[in-house]
Parts: sequence; structure tokens; C-alpha cells
Amino acid sequence: MIFLALLTTFLEFLSLEFFGYFLSPELSVYPYLYSHGLLPYRYILDQHPPLIFFGPLTIPEFLVTNPYGLMILWVSLLFLINCLILKFNPKDAYTRMLGVLAIWIFFSGRTLWTDTFLLLFILGSLSLSPFLKGVFSAFIFLLKPTLIPLSLLSFLRQKDKKLLYLAGFLIPIGTILLFLYKQDLFQDMKYYVFDFNKSNYLNLAMKLPSPKELLVPLVLVVLLIRQIKLKDLAFSVLAAIPIFPRF
Repeated sequence: MIFLALLTTFLEFLSLEFFGYFLSPELSVYPYLYSHGLLPYRYILDQHPPLIFFGPLTIPEFLVTNPYGLMILWVSLLFLINCLILKFNPKDAYTRMLGVLAIWIFFSGRTLWTDTFLLLFILGSLSLSPFLKGVFSAFIFLLKPTLIPLSLLSFLRQKDKKLLYLAGFLIPIGTILLFLYKQDLFQDMKYYVFDFNKSNYLNLAMKLPSPKELLVPLVLVVLLIRQIKLKDLAFSVLAAIPIFPRF
């Protein structure tokens, strides 16, 4: 499994080297500004929750101040993602990895952005130990609040391990809340993360997909997800509705 994940990651790296890539400027600018004493929302105007870009759980500055550090981070993320994908179902691993390459090239567009991290968090919340599932679910909650139903689904699936899951979930959340409290940033964050998004993003979120746009994901569900509980499918659809306009 490790060899196949390394091989797939190497092919993805070659794609980045030969065909070019795009590094989102926020991933380098915001952590750099935060590391030099500028507080989010008060001095850095951004509508994202305090994860990755700034705050106690931000990307370390030494990884974002040059393109080589970001490339190392990116390739490492791809390797971990590939490992977790193989962990789900080791059967037909080579076919699965070819699908991963095709989907990555088509949907990601060789771009390092928050969704690269989000995919790792989603896979971790579904395939690791209950405690780590809670940690990764908290990262999902902090990075993309529209995917809260996915965190709830992961919690409900824990059966008798809910306390371990909850402990992992509360650690990142508590760390962020403590940071916001100590820096007195609650009001500033409320405006940019909630009020600003509510007045701008939600107007687009009312747009629903057309039947043609629904066809591709439905076909993927039928072909790739052979067995899925109705409850899981309902939560997945619920989680996907708010992010459709962004897609």
C-alpha cells in the first residue's frame, strides 16, 4: 500500500513539475502576516475561520515563505491522502489509484488551496481511530462550516466510542476558542465569518443544481459506492448542497 501511495504521489508531483501549478497567495501571505504580529479579522481582513491561515493551528511560517516549502507541504498532503484512500478499501488498489489521479487532475486543477487540506481531513475523519476522527472532524468544522453535517455523521457512526471522538473534537475547538478569547477577537470574527458570509455567500447558496449537473455525482455514487446506508447518503447530500455554488 505504501509503495502504491508513493508511486501515485510521484506521478502527481511530475504533473505539477511538467504542467505547472497554482499556489494560492493566501496560503503564504496570511500565515506570514500573522507570524509578524498582525491579528486575524482585526488587521487581516478575511472571511475564513481561524485555521491554516492564522491562529494557533496555522501553517508554520517556514513552510510558506518560499515555494519549495509549500511544494514539500503539498506533496506530503497528497501522499497522506493517497494512503488514506487505499486504507478505505485495498481491493482493486491500482484501479482506485488511477481514478484518484484522474479525479485529482480534473477537480483540483493542480491548485494548492483549502480543499486540498479539506480532503485529507474528510478522509481522516472517516478512517482513523475514534479520537483522531474527532480531531479531523474539528478541522473540517473550522475550515468549512458548511460541512458540519459530515462531522455530525462521523459522530453518530462511532457507536460506543463517542466519548473518545468528542475528546478529539473538543481539543482543536477549545484551542481556537481560547485564542479568540485571549485576543478579544470574537466580535471581529463574527462580522467577517458570519455576517459577511451570510450577506454574500448565502445568496449564491440558494442556487440549486440542474438535473444535468446532478448526473455526474449520482453516477459516481452508483458506480463507486456499492453499499451505502440511507442515513449516510442523506447526510452526504445535505452536506453537499451548501457547497454546490462554490463548485
